[in-house]
Amino acid sequence: MKNDTNTYRLNPNSISQLFKLCEQPDEAEPASQPDYERMRHLRDLLADVPPLNGNALTGVPDILRHLHHTLPRMFGRSVRQILHDPLTSVAELRSVKDHAKILVSKAQTESEHEAAGIIYYAAIAHALVRHDIRITRHSYRQLVDSFAALLTGEWIPQDLKDLFGQARTVCTRHGIEDQDSAQDSDTV
Repeated sequence: MKNDTNTYRLNPNSISQLFKLCEQPDEAEPASQPDYERMRHLRDLLADVPPLNGNALTGVPDILRHLHHTLPRMFGRSVRQILHDPLTSVAELRSVKDHAKILVSKAQTESEHEAAGIIYYAAIAHALVRHDIRITRHSYRQLVDSFAALLTGEWIPQDLKDLFGQARTVCTRHGIEDQDSAQDSDTV
């Protein structure tokens, strides 16, 4: 190795250390891969335009209803736009929640399942924050726990984390009110 110009005057020990440095990113990569997949699926779902709810399709001829379900929507607001619009109706939020629930059940990978779950809880959170309405059968206590868990996801965009934090506050307040009313009914 004396005259070998490819080693740039490195001894075998130094070359071995360089190879070890090159191997470390590969070992760390699999840990970040699931987060990347979750972020990618969530980004795609937020950009998607959800289907119209059943009420909007009432009275539409069968052929148009079939086309609506089989062809992608060309016009309409994306899930992200719906979740960020303070004027989004409760009916639209229920539609997004129901659509996300279907996506959760059809998910083929864990990252697809988790990304659809984020959309599901984001619709619930938006209804709580903007309309003070719970569009789920989950109790306020269950929602507080779910939103707390979602706040720890490093791959979840900050705007959704902010929404989950606000919804958690609303649920906490309602949970306290529910406990107070339950205690009042016990004393009567």
